[in-house]
Amino acid sequence: MLGDELFVREGNQMMPTARALELRQPVRKALAGMEEALATTAVFDPVTSTRPFVLIGSDYFSTLLMPPLAARVAEAAPSVTLQMIDHASSEVFEVLRDGRADIVIDRSLEPPEWVASRKVLQSWLVCCRKWM
Repeated sequence: MLGDELFVREGNQMMPTARALELRQPVRKALAGMEEALATTAVFDPVTSTRPFVLIGSDYFSTLLMPPLAARVAEAAPSVTLQMIDHASSEVFEVLRDGRADIVIDRSLEPPEWVASRKVLQSWLVCCRKWM
């Protein structure tokens, strides 16, 4: 349709071509517009939803937050799935923008204006050294 390859194989991966990278923003903008138009009629019902949610956070946050969060979600939304993955803090807003994640749980970051944020916990890390 475009008369150009969008992805080429490099080893075991498919890599975007220069043309695919050029189309990324316009296509993303068009899809966001469609999503916005369709989202006004969609209502989220946790009881019947089967939607997966992807959370970004370190293994520290995963260990601390996932057990109580998973228990609460299982009660309110039994068919919803949660997946928490680790990702570099420097890239979390790109991951959100691209739709590869729904929520980011990270240390204090300066989010861009399009990101809604709130403090969810305060935690202290303590290191002890054993004296010999």
